[in-house]
Amino acid sequence: MCGVAVASLSYNDTVKYYMASVLNFESSSADSAAFSADSTSNAETVANSTGIINFVIDNNPTEAFSQPGAKSVPIMHFKMRTFDESVTVKSLKLKLSGVENKFVEKVFLTKGREIIAIGKQKGDYFDFKNIDFHLAKNSSGLINVIVDVSSELTTGNRFRLDIEKPEDIVILAGTEIYSVTGSYPLRGKYLSIAKSRPWNLKKKK
Repeated sequence: MCGVAVASLSYNDTVKYYMASVLNFESSSADSAAFSADSTSNAETVANSTGIINFVIDNNPTEAFSQPGAKSVPIMHFKMRTFDESVTVKSLKLKLSGVENKFVEKVFLTKGREIIAIGKQKGDYFDFKNIDFHLAKNSSGLINVIVDVSSELTTGNRFRLDIEKPEDIVILAGTEIYSVTGSYPLRGKYLSIAKSRPWNLKKKK
């Protein structure tokens, strides 16, 4: 019988992150995953034994700002944890929201400092094919989303990159292909533009 992918999803307005667990089940039954989150601590995900992968869309609040024209700016990252199977993230598509697409010059994914994929832009979408980000079973990993922004952006502009629909992220576990399903879009983290304020020195009389 064909395997089907489903996900339990929760969203916390205070901490502003998403969590999802991909589950594989036969059409006659389905298991669920339980989630808990605390606004004063790191996200904690509790899943049953059928969980394939858990992931959180997160960022470093101290890096949520950029100057116009900046290069290699971290906008968010995907935290992932596997269970009883190894997993490969095969492809990803992100949709730009908040500014015109001409203002985001490049989007790429990194593992540490290594670039693992560069998004092919088509309108408001950045498409990443053949990512091949591999995680062994019972392990965790991080995919960083990095952007180059236009010098034409101004203070007050902000934007994010969303996973708009289930087929926009494809995960391979064993020989099965999974898509995360839930409440879409899965909204990314905002990057805000803030230009440095010039200060003039005046000689004291």
